[in-house]
Amino acid sequence: MSAATRTSPPAPHPEVRIEPVFYESFLAGFRDPVHVDVLRLMGDFIHTLSVETFYWVREECRGLAGMQSDLAAVAADLEHLVEFLRGLGGGICEVEESPEEAELRREAEAWAQRLGRLAGEMRAAVEAAG
Repeated sequence: MSAATRTSPPAPHPEVRIEPVFYESFLAGFRDPVHVDVLRLMGDFIHTLSVETFYWVREECRGLAGMQSDLAAVAADLEHLVEFLRGLGGGICEVEESPEEAELRREAEAWAQRLGRLAGEMRAAVEAAG
């Protein structure tokens, strides 16, 4: 085969960016890393099928109603994280926990309180704008 007839190697694939669909706190419950990767790919696939590309690229203006909807969704996501942190902070350990574990539990409770206040402030701002 001459150099003129050789095909060039395929171009490298650009780095794939997977849209985060499942909460990391949800994925943390799966022990097999392959399962987590598959769930991330499935979530990205579902996300791609269910939304319009223009919306996520921001090529269209959605106005106040769209912004309120987005911010309300962010506040709801934060509230899910608050509940997860509260569970970590108030979790019951069947064995005696180390001082480091106890400290992280206290920190999780404090983060839940601060994040809960932030989510409440976001909800209040969204409602006030409407």
